Amino acid sequence: MGTSNAEFSLLIAAFSLNSTWTPLVGGLLAARLGTARASIIATSLILAGQLLLLLGDRAGSPPLMLGGTLVFGLGVSPLAVVQEALIVRFFRARGLGVSLALGLVAGKGASFAGARTALPLAEWRAHAPFEVSAALAALSFAVNLAYLASSQWLAREGGVEMEAAEIALSADAALQEVAAKKVVRLRDLARMGDVFWTYIGINVLCGALWAPFTHLAANLIEQRYNLTEDAAASQASILLAGSIVLYPICGWITDRARRGFVVHRLLLLGSLLTLACYAWLALPPRWTRSAVPALVAFGAGHGFSTLLLVLLVPRIVPARYVSTALGAHKAIESCGSTIAQTLAGITLDFGAKVPPPIATTTSAPLPASSGQIQTVLGAWVLLNLLQLAAAAGLLRLDRARTRAGAGGGYQPLATSAEPDAEIDIAEDGLGVEHTGSDETLALSPISSRPSPMPKGSGDGELERELGAREARRGRVCAALAGATVVGTWVLFMVSAAWKLRGGGGRS
Repeated sequence: MGTSNAEFSLLIAAFSLNSTWTPLVGGLLAARLGTARASIIATSLILAGQLLLLLGDRAGSPPLMLGGTLVFGLGVSPLAVVQEALIVRFFRARGLGVSLALGLVAGKGASFAGARTALPLAEWRAHAPFEVSAALAALSFAVNLAYLASSQWLAREGGVEMEAAEIALSADAALQEVAAKKVVRLRDLARMGDVFWTYIGINVLCGALWAPFTHLAANLIEQRYNLTEDAAASQASILLAGSIVLYPICGWITDRARRGFVVHRLLLLGSLLTLACYAWLALPPRWTRSAVPALVAFGAGHGFSTLLLVLLVPRIVPARYVSTALGAHKAIESCGSTIAQTLAGITLDFGAKVPPPIATTTSAPLPASSGQIQTVLGAWVLLNLLQLAAAAGLLRLDRARTRAGAGGGYQPLATSAEPDAEIDIAEDGLGVEHTGSDETLALSPISSRPSPMPKGSGDGELERELGAREARRGRVCAALAGATVVGTWVLFMVSAAWKLRGGGGRS
């Protein structure tokens, strides 16, 4: 298309722009309304969007199709948050890593199947891709209706904790009082403590390091190693190949390794692998000669690290905040991705030689100068070093909190088979004792009698459990997170107005 690097990056960043806030809304909906009703809302938006797309396609109306795309997009990120929250809720007791991994692999497999079948369907029948998509969305909506009808029964049979929305439906006044105390508010995130906010900071860096590189890698290695466009695209495909295999392996490891901080250490390993990639590419091409080792390292490191970010959430926040924390994780990661994607494109345009407006058959952005490519790679090296330091800091903070027996964090399952009422001390998989961990008993698969709700929980008053300084830092971090979301939108809008007006200055 002959687009500039900034224009290409803005087009990519536009896809993640709404994800800077919709996951958080989805997480709050799941926390306030319950995962069942939140799932219905998300799938309703997706179904409505697909129906609008189908109607727009049949009517030949681009505005109607655009509206359908927007409505569809509003439901996608919240649904992803709700799905992860559901998996955490039902499989937190056992097999959480493998369960999440299989869910992510299924999503990637469905995306691959959709991409491979879209063209054959279109060749068979003009409207077939939209009809099949609408039918699948309707099926998803029907499945969610079935889950809504059976969610309380499933929770009772599985011995998992009831959600606040489910408790609120009870006629028991005492249960309704418990439900009122379990209601999650956005401001509660400010009281999560240093471990949670360090994790959020890591998410910003992960967003800046992962998604932008996967989108720009083919163009960067094509120019840095003088490859053809086909060869560069073929090599860049390595980046996304690892996750299909590494997700289940990583999930299996985290489920089996019950002692130590294996999730943290795997995150450090992933950070080291992506750092090796960026360091390799930042070296002079005449030394390295090939980008393949770097791409393999990135594919391996990124291939399991995305799963680790989800697995960390139920460890560092109380159960009732899991969906909200998952939403915050996805939203802030999208902020980092959008910011880095936009700035990388603008940086690559400085010093780039813009050819005259001739017909072009390539879809790649216009060539950037080697100096600007070096600048972008150097920035990624620095960001990766920060990410590595932050991951090490998270390990240190979480270990210190666990040793101190801090309340309000992740409470592992009781491993005793004694009756629930007699269990006062549970030893987690890290070898650390926690007292009064009643919430975990409701989740235990070997509990003598499954309880749909905890008898008591350490979730209640996070502010009181934090020191004054830590609480103050939490409020500052929450304000910075909000400013990051607003700043992301401002940066995108200003960059779009600057670069897209009149074709970015190109005639």
